[in-house]
Amino acid sequence: MRAIWLLLKKDFAIELRSKETLVLFAGLSILLCLVASFGVGTAALNAETTTRIFPALWWMIFLFSATISLGRGFEYELENAAMEGVLLSGASPTAIYISKVLGSFVLTFALQVLTLILLAGLLDVAVWGNFSTLVVISALIGFGYCALATILVALAGTSRLRSFLLPLILLPLLFPLLFCALELTSVVLIDGGAPWSSVWFTLGIVLVTVYSALGINLYSFVVRE
Repeated sequence: MRAIWLLLKKDFAIELRSKETLVLFAGLSILLCLVASFGVGTAALNAETTTRIFPALWWMIFLFSATISLGRGFEYELENAAMEGVLLSGASPTAIYISKVLGSFVLTFALQVLTLILLAGLLDVAVWGNFSTLVVISALIGFGYCALATILVALAGTSRLRSFLLPLILLPLLFPLLFCALELTSVVLIDGGAPWSSVWFTLGIVLVTVYSALGINLYSFVVRE
């Protein structure tokens, strides 16, 4: 636990000093929210239709922003053989993986909630009555995304085509989790029900568990290769 905490402090210190990932993620999210609101306004969609397409807009904005932004975080570890230095310090690959997942999750979760508030305000979609439920769904799906993306970012990070390679390998593997996110959000906003007894919520938990287990067991092979 001490190693994980120290690695988290290192990652947060780097991010607070550079603010590159934070600014890129927030900037893309805000820009895409504005584009989505202009598109919906131009199409003159009614309130019911806007509510129906809101889950797809919210999750696509998150997916696009996070995929582009989080890849930058691993580049710090590649510069000047920093990852080798972290491994030589005695930190286990498992501790490195967990710290990176937690650090990415804190950033993505905070910005995803802000995106939810901003997009709902721009599109005039009523989310406040189900806000806490949407936050829980966001936390579940966001953690699963970070668990999978962390190992794939490390896998694609050594390639010269990493900017193109990461989306190509991440999106197909992430599709089941994204589909769960869309269905759960639709249940809350359109049907007005609680998603906890839904098969999609159970499937989401299973996928998050599988992604996390794979990351913990495979990360050591990725970073050492």
